[in-house]
Amino acid sequence: MTTHPAAQVEEARIGEAKAQIHALDRAYYPKFYFQSAVFGRGSGFATGAASSVGPKRLGLDRSNWAVGVTVTFPLFDIFGIRSRKAIESANETC
Repeated sequence: MTTHPAAQVEEARIGEAKAQIHALDRAYYPKFYFQSAVFGRGSGFATGAASSVGPKRLGLDRSNWAVGVTVTFPLFDIFGIRSRKAIESANETC
């Protein structure tokens, strides 16, 4: 490790290029997204139940929920990722 400011700047630039290459190595992995939803339905406000509170007051007679997983895979991004890795490798060696 040098103490000269110009050398430190160059080391930081090389470290940044290596970090970009590391991120691009992982860019082609599939991504997983977990989703969920909770909802209720009814016919509207319950007029006869003035003393009740909570969801029954709103007339939410039915409730439901949903859970799902979405997987995305960047199938055609391999060409762009290769090009960006080549750019970052060139930046590392300059």
